Amino acid sequence: ISFRLLPHARHWKNLVHEMCRVARVCVLFDYPDIRSSNILYDRLFRLKKSIEKNTRTYTLFNRGQIQSVLEENGFTRPRFRPQFFFPMVMHRRINNREISRGLEAVFRLSGVTRLLGSPIIVRADRQKPGTCG
Repeated sequence: ISFRLLPHARHWKNLVHEMCRVARVCVLFDYPDIRSSNILYDRLFRLKKSIEKNTRTYTLFNRGQIQSVLEENGFTRPRFRPQFFFPMVMHRRINNREISRGLEAVFRLSGVTRLLGSPIIVRADRQKPGTCG
C-alpha cells in the first residue's frame, strides 16, 4: 500500500516494481492523473505553491502507463477509482468537510469524477487469484 508517494518518486517504475515484488496478493496505491484538472499543472503550479507554501513538483500519469508497468510485473486487472473532481488544494483551502463532501457528491453522482477525477486509487492483483484487504 502506498498513498501520496508515487508522483514524488524519481524512479517511479522501480517503486511499483518493488511493491509488486513484495506483494503476496495485490498492490494498492494512488497517483495523480493527467486527465483531470492536473492538465493545467504547468500553468497553475505557482498559484498552488503560493497557497500551500510547501508544495513540491510531482509527476502526472495516465492509466495506460500505470497498467503497463503493473502488467510488466505480473499484476493484472487493475481497477481505477478516482477520488476527487476538484483539486485537493481547493479542499484544503475551503477547510470545511461538509462543503467539500457536497461539492464532490454532485460530480461523483453525475459521473464526472469517474471520467476526470484525481488522484486515482489503483488496485491490481497478482495473476493468480486471491484477495486484498
